Amino acid sequence: MKRHAVKTKYKVLASCCLMFASVAQAEIKFNGFGSVRGTYVDTDSIQRPFANLPEDGELSFKDESIFGLQAKADLGDGLSATIQFTADGTEDFDVEARWAYISYKFDNHYQVSVGKFANPIFYQSEYEIVGYAHNFGRLPKSVYFGFDFNTVEGISLDTNHRVHGYNISTKWLYGNWDGDITVASTGVDESIGLDDIFLGRLEVSKDWWKVFAGGFVGEFTDGSLNEFFRSLIVPGSQVALENGATPEQVEQLATLVEYQGKDAEYWYAGYDIDYNNFLSSFEYAKYDVDNTLLTEIRAWYLSVGYRFSDYVVLFRREQQQHITNYSQTESIQHPILNAVARGFHDVFAKNTIDGIGVSLRYDFHPSAALKFDYFEGEDKTHVDGKYSIASFGLDFVF
Repeated sequence: MKRHAVKTKYKVLASCCLMFASVAQAEIKFNGFGSVRGTYVDTDSIQRPFANLPEDGELSFKDESIFGLQAKADLGDGLSATIQFTADGTEDFDVEARWAYISYKFDNHYQVSVGKFANPIFYQSEYEIVGYAHNFGRLPKSVYFGFDFNTVEGISLDTNHRVHGYNISTKWLYGNWDGDITVASTGVDESIGLDDIFLGRLEVSKDWWKVFAGGFVGEFTDGSLNEFFRSLIVPGSQVALENGATPEQVEQLATLVEYQGKDAEYWYAGYDIDYNNFLSSFEYAKYDVDNTLLTEIRAWYLSVGYRFSDYVVLFRREQQQHITNYSQTESIQHPILNAVARGFHDVFAKNTIDGIGVSLRYDFHPSAALKFDYFEGEDKTHVDGKYSIASFGLDFVF
């Protein structure tokens, strides 16, 4: 990024802080968080296991480091304003206003928020980047893969109740998102959007356990990502036209490779246990885009561990699979176009995650923890798909 753009971002940051601080008679509370982490990757493949990691054989203190500052102004009578700024190592620590919303708390049971806030796609999405909030060195990438639409502009309702000794909380959200998605094969950002996002989640807990489930649906809008996917089938479509395919058949294929107007569906479920220093958590997620050649993705992780005074050790098994299903290609009658469709589908069935890991946490300070994480996995879609990831660092809050 150019220096002028960086200066502009800091000017915007300063202006937002001044405007926030100028709210009349408001009590403003500041808090923050951060992670400084060194990461080393060893892989047999020419590709990184997943995004936001350093290159093979390189020790990086940037890719998984992040800082955040949040300010909340109490405006009185249940009304508050919150803004959160983050500086992510993957974005060269450029400052971004990640959240900015107004909340009204009716009572101890209901709260409405309007603005830009977290899109809790999965259970821990709202504090996914706050390393201190969980015991893992990094949240299992099989589920927490790092989606670009992890924030949303809209309205949400949070509820909390206690019924017969059980704590029951829900979240309901409606909103929209537009931005860029990085295409793994090219490393280029392509634009896309999600409209009419409807999200719901439920959590039930008591004493040492909790169970949860949630999900959302939304409709993808137009953007350069659609044009990029269409461009991938141009060579094969041209060959098909030269061998008897009709323009209508080519358009039928083009419609199946694009996002625009298609519904995205995500859901997850799991549990979390903290009993007599024994720890265990499990989360299962499933998501896909309707009426496209994109693959359905199923992901899960299971962790077990134990807390020894100021230390926590966790072992985990995790997996992410892209499910091959040629049902969408059956309607494509021309053999060349059908082969192109199957090839497109097969490309997105690659890059699985399958492995085991261990995390160690040491709370040496009331507001800081040292962590070590080692993960060994295999992408079974490649002959040379074995890799290992080691990381160590500091998570803190203030």
